[in-house]
Amino acid sequence: MKNLLFYNLLIITLILNACKNRVLDPVEADRSMKVLNSNLINLLSTGSDKQEYRALRFLLGQTSTPLPFVKKINPTQPDTTVYSLDKEKGVYQWNSALKMFEKLENSEIVSLRFPTEKSEKNIACFDLNKFQSQAYSSRPDFPTEIEASLKIGEVEIVSIRHNARITNNLPEHISTLIKGTDYQAGLELNRTQLNKEGKLSIDIFLRTKGIEIISGKIDAQIEYSRHSYFFKIINFDLKLIDHMVKGKINYSAVDPTSADYISSFNSNSSIVIFEGRNQVGKIVLNKTNNSELLDYFIRFQNGNELLLSQYLPILKNLLNLKY
Repeated sequence: MKNLLFYNLLIITLILNACKNRVLDPVEADRSMKVLNSNLINLLSTGSDKQEYRALRFLLGQTSTPLPFVKKINPTQPDTTVYSLDKEKGVYQWNSALKMFEKLENSEIVSLRFPTEKSEKNIACFDLNKFQSQAYSSRPDFPTEIEASLKIGEVEIVSIRHNARITNNLPEHISTLIKGTDYQAGLELNRTQLNKEGKLSIDIFLRTKGIEIISGKIDAQIEYSRHSYFFKIINFDLKLIDHMVKGKINYSAVDPTSADYISSFNSNSSIVIFEGRNQVGKIVLNKTNNSELLDYFIRFQNGNELLLSQYLPILKNLLNLKY
């Protein structure tokens, strides 16, 4: 009986030790970061190959498309236009000879017929059933209601539902849900205000075939300025397929005028990348190539620091996206 108890305790101890987090050595961490980058590239590649992505990219790339957010004739001109669904209602079809949309008849919605990459016939149909926007602290106006869908033939391949509320010229609530044939993506934002203090929470997710691929949660304490707000303390958890990024930044303790801003930021922040239970490295701020430019680095177990964008060049591509 004593031997049985001993072995049970030994097994439990071994299991608990095996489950403990460990810090990956630099070789393992290097491999892990390369896997993360590969996973993100594959995810974006899969998304860009979908019919709905290519269809929406085509629609928004045409200056004649009667939809909000379309490509402007003059990209350098400030966007001060306000989209009106009532003015644009109608059934349109793509004229391949003229390379533009032509209105066929009146309608209670905006309905666009256009070809796909696999067919020259106008077999795709995008319906914008509802759209409203409201002026806020930036341009263009912020969309407060969107209801839309895309069909290829008779099959609906994506639907979009979006609602938002603007208070004091800033988004107070946002709820967005995009449903495809094998995935769902969503965003939820809520902001509160009591005098100059407030809270901000953001939740995002991407699920495919019922499996959560990406999810993120931000909880922040904010303080309001005259026209906007700034973060005091921000906590976040981000899941990127097999990796996690957990962080806390105490901006209220960071001195923006400090001669050693890097030290001020790093001592008041903790941002860690994990693969499963294992710590890959810590994200820190530092100078690039001994210059005055600052950038984010990943610090490995042995203290070596490498540019985060060196492992994840996709981050810079995402930040530099312009329409």
